[in-house]
Amino acid sequence: MHESVSNLSNLIRKVDTNFHNPRVHGEGFVVTWNKKTNQIVTKQGLLSDLFNKKNYEYFFVKSHTKPIVISKIPFEWHEGASEIALEFYATFQLKITDQTEAHKLVEILSMSGTPEKGLFNLIDKHLHHCMSKMYKKCLDSQNSNLLDEFYQLELQRGESSELNTSVCEQMQQELKGMDFNIGFTLRNAPERYAEFKYSTKIKETGLEVTSECQMTLNNYQAYRKSEISDIEGVVAHMKAGIDRAIRQHILGKSEMDLLSNFKTATSQDVSISDQVKNSVKQQATAIGYELNSFHTLPNIAPLRLLNGLMLTFDKEDGAFKTGMFGSRVRLNIRMEVKAKEGEFEKYRHLFASSENDNQIDLLAITQAQILDRIKVLVHDICKEVMLNDKFNHYKALSQFEELIRPQLEGEIGKRLSEQHGLVVSIKSLMAVESEDAMRLEELRGKKIPIQFKHFFGGQDGIGAEYSFSGAFEVLGLVVSDAGGEHSWETFEKWDFGYRIDSPERHTNTALKGNDDRVCKKLAIENELEDIKQEVIRLFKASTLLIPSITLWVNKREYNAKLQDELLSEVSALLRRSRGMDLLIERLEIKDESLIQAQLDSRDRKLKSIADVDSMRLEQRLVDLKQSKDEKQKLADEVTERRLSFLRDSDDFEDLLEEKERIENDYRHLNTKESTIEELLPAPNSHASSDIEELADVLTKSNNQWETNDEK
Repeated sequence: MHESVSNLSNLIRKVDTNFHNPRVHGEGFVVTWNKKTNQIVTKQGLLSDLFNKKNYEYFFVKSHTKPIVISKIPFEWHEGASEIALEFYATFQLKITDQTEAHKLVEILSMSGTPEKGLFNLIDKHLHHCMSKMYKKCLDSQNSNLLDEFYQLELQRGESSELNTSVCEQMQQELKGMDFNIGFTLRNAPERYAEFKYSTKIKETGLEVTSECQMTLNNYQAYRKSEISDIEGVVAHMKAGIDRAIRQHILGKSEMDLLSNFKTATSQDVSISDQVKNSVKQQATAIGYELNSFHTLPNIAPLRLLNGLMLTFDKEDGAFKTGMFGSRVRLNIRMEVKAKEGEFEKYRHLFASSENDNQIDLLAITQAQILDRIKVLVHDICKEVMLNDKFNHYKALSQFEELIRPQLEGEIGKRLSEQHGLVVSIKSLMAVESEDAMRLEELRGKKIPIQFKHFFGGQDGIGAEYSFSGAFEVLGLVVSDAGGEHSWETFEKWDFGYRIDSPERHTNTALKGNDDRVCKKLAIENELEDIKQEVIRLFKASTLLIPSITLWVNKREYNAKLQDELLSEVSALLRRSRGMDLLIERLEIKDESLIQAQLDSRDRKLKSIADVDSMRLEQRLVDLKQSKDEKQKLADEVTERRLSFLRDSDDFEDLLEEKERIENDYRHLNTKESTIEELLPAPNSHASSDIEELADVLTKSNNQWETNDEK
């Protein structure tokens, strides 16, 4: 109570007189209360003060421009005479701004005791009322727990929105609309949930026991009595209890006793794990917690097998042969494996010593060793199933889900159960794409150009060389009535070093020393080049390429038929040899001899034209030089005569006569300056005819082709 008064004194406190000094007391109001009449004294006089002063009490009510917050006011709630009790801290806010509100507060609080204690009493009354109502509600609902109200996700630990709202509403009614708000929090509210892992070491045997524990607080009274103050104390208490339970029920047991009776009782009423759990449960109940989950397991690998082990069988654990030529499929399997209780003799070989198969060493065997031995069993089963005559690599990839997976799951589960006493739950089982399938994908979709030459000779020994050009593209495997099975086996025969275990990587110098990525890239390039050379070889070897050249070049309808037959023949041969469907484009044919002759003729004509033009240009330059020399000579003579005339002539008439005489003497010479056009060689009909003749030669071949086609 003293703490509450001390805190509440920040809001209202008793003073000795009605004197108020804001500098001393702070901002607020002094209210005079007549304890005899239980009334506020609003009017005071000398006479009334003289007779009633002994009944007066003075209270200072602090005023604030914003609500004042009072924190950590302690409250307790008890349910009648029972031991059920909760302790709270309350935080509330109240705002007083004028004399009228100060009078109202003192008057209301005086009804619940003295004004300085009245606010505490008023809150305590409504807290008790609301808590009792909540408790009754929980009793009526058998599945409800009172503690649930104080552990809500949206609030801090130990706070109830229902309690806060209920008390706040009732207090606002009591205070007649004053600005008031309140919240309650459980004092030292413990964590509702506790979860931890713990390892107990038994020094006497060297055995280590791992425990996992999950608990929920369900008895706050028991927790208070335990005098544990925080979650660390709860966990420490439980760890000590686990240590005691393990020493009590596990210490002294042999490995065979643990293996036989730990999970299921065979030679006793309760299994060892349940004995430990029951003891730990009592430890939890003693401090008000309910044990939701508890698992304990000695660090003995065989016991972990009884509890269940996850086994992952992936591509690193080997591949399984499905074809005649070494093609393999890698499997990815995730399964849970448990040992059947009571069938120890079937799986005891999994715990055999590495030195002696007949000797069981439960402590020395590791979990990894057990899993490796189970993997060997799974591998043998998968190997036998995948080697079935009716399965091949093509089906392993294209029909794995329909045909192979059901049989694999059935055989793994059946054989491990019947022969080794193991229960298997397969989580996933799938085929990992093989390297040959990846190789096929990389070969597809690449257009590879083809170029080759072929000489067609006549009976007289005269012939011509023709060039052929085209392209091919790998479409995929040959699909037949058999479903592509034989084509896959044919396809996987070819080895260019793509597979990681390919012998080519050790014998081919270009592949040696390179990483897997580089080797795969080079292998694809080499295989495409090899296919290209085979296509060219098949073209050249075909009898369809021997008929008269006129059928290929001059007869369009025969060309189309021959090409269709030739492409069909080569494609069929490649399907048989490679197991692949190829798209081969139609061939483009060129007469190399004709083209070369046309090019030579063109070069000769161009050289002849160039020689004639060069001669004409040289002659023109000689003529221009002679003309220039004559004109220069004339100009010099004219200049000299003019100078002489000027020196000898006495009048202008003589000058004019001399000018006329000179013009008459040299009238046959043209002194006009030549232009650029006049200096260039003049076009002539002979050169034009040469160029036209060359054009006729270059186009003659095309016209001949069209004429022959029409025939």
